[in-house]
Amino acid sequence: MNKTTTKSANIDIRKKFNINPSTVQLISIVLFIVIMSIFFSIMTNRFFTSANILNIVRQVTVISMLAFGMTFVILVGGIDLSVGSIVGSSALFAALINLSTGSLLLTILGAILSGTVVGIVNGIIISKLKIPDIIATLSMMSIIRGAVLVYTQATPLYGFKDNYLSLGQGYLGFMPIPIIIMGLVLIVCLGLLRLTKFGSHVFAVGGNREVARLSGINVDLIRIIVYAISGSTAALGGVILAARTAAAVPTAGQGYEMDAITAVVLGGTDIVGGRGSLLGTFLGMLVIGILSNGLILIGVDSYVITILKGVILLAAIAISVRRK
Repeated sequence: MNKTTTKSANIDIRKKFNINPSTVQLISIVLFIVIMSIFFSIMTNRFFTSANILNIVRQVTVISMLAFGMTFVILVGGIDLSVGSIVGSSALFAALINLSTGSLLLTILGAILSGTVVGIVNGIIISKLKIPDIIATLSMMSIIRGAVLVYTQATPLYGFKDNYLSLGQGYLGFMPIPIIIMGLVLIVCLGLLRLTKFGSHVFAVGGNREVARLSGINVDLIRIIVYAISGSTAALGGVILAARTAAAVPTAGQGYEMDAITAVVLGGTDIVGGRGSLLGTFLGMLVIGILSNGLILIGVDSYVITILKGVILLAAIAISVRRK
């Protein structure tokens, strides 16, 4: 049986059983997670415990925030390399506001606003000045990171109020508050993407930007909004990270953008836009979290894990491009 016959047979099976390709992708990721979990459970008895499972989910909360926003950006065919720096800058804003006012509400809103503004600026530069996404956000990444380092002189800020620290370290019942926040953000983003006209416009712009424009969609506005969403979710990640570590570290979030992109592409979102799933993004983030946690437990060097993440990203993009 040649490749063409095999491909036709696969398509016929999907049509016969009414299987959506996105569903197949999600099932594949779930199976991969199960296989990894079984493997690490065999390798070490410290992996499959309730405490460790909860720890894995808690560890991926911050980057999941970035990945949710990144999903919107990649769906329209863009990329945002500034999200890691936004984590650091929003953590700084949260620290400054909390230390000066002690208000939890002002701390959260002020930090998120700072990230949203950066996202809007990114969107305007990209859509109005026609600067490529990768160049604009790479430049913004450098500008923000440098500004934070200059302002703080590379010195972390400490001494937050207890009400703020509970945001990253507290529990609601048996569930860590960061996980609850992550779940709420996922639900809001899912609703925004799947139940609103804006969400359908996001898919349309990613599928074919010119056709979307001719259909009456304000493509520039959609692109500005998705970058604003990316900036706001990254900022919320920075707020949680600073509360969890009880410090606003100037280098916080460094390299997080790569994990976020990996999770999005691994979750089935096409790197060129137009097709994707937020649930897939979350599952992709779990793959990274389980892989990192399991490898550390069995004694693999953290530098090796970094290499593996790069390999996974490259493989996921190659599969995405081939599928497209």
